[in-house]
Amino acid sequence: MFRGTARARRAALAGLAAGCVVMVGAGAPSASASRYIEQSPGYSCDSRQVRVSPPKVGADRTEAAVWSIYVQRSDGSQWYTYSVSSYYAAFDFYGRNNSGWSVFNTNVGGRFINSRMNIPVYHSGYYRVYSAVATNNQSAGAWISPSYCYMY
Repeated sequence: MFRGTARARRAALAGLAAGCVVMVGAGAPSASASRYIEQSPGYSCDSRQVRVSPPKVGADRTEAAVWSIYVQRSDGSQWYTYSVSSYYAAFDFYGRNNSGWSVFNTNVGGRFINSRMNIPVYHSGYYRVYSAVATNNQSAGAWISPSYCYMY
């Protein structure tokens, strides 16, 4: 259970690092270096789904990336992990996703529709989203805006 931002960040980056190790070990394509990671620009809550915009990764050649989305829900006094989902994709020099997002390891699958990852939520309440992205040589993670939203 995540209680604080630093703890959530450490857990997210540890999970991404493990995912990258598995990808490299499984023979996923590697690049000489990713040039940049552009974090997800935001998310919205509606129709019993958290809709998260995807990140971008630019690389010297095709680069594999793992994207993990941590959705937290508030019980009024603290935030706790509601769902964790991870996906992988390949990006080119210009930051374009060449492969589409595929499920890597998830307890709640999301569907990529209309340029957003749609993650189902089944309870009313306040939600917030932490997005973490890792490549072979970089990782980035952040709470994305808005700081929280309410699902009816």
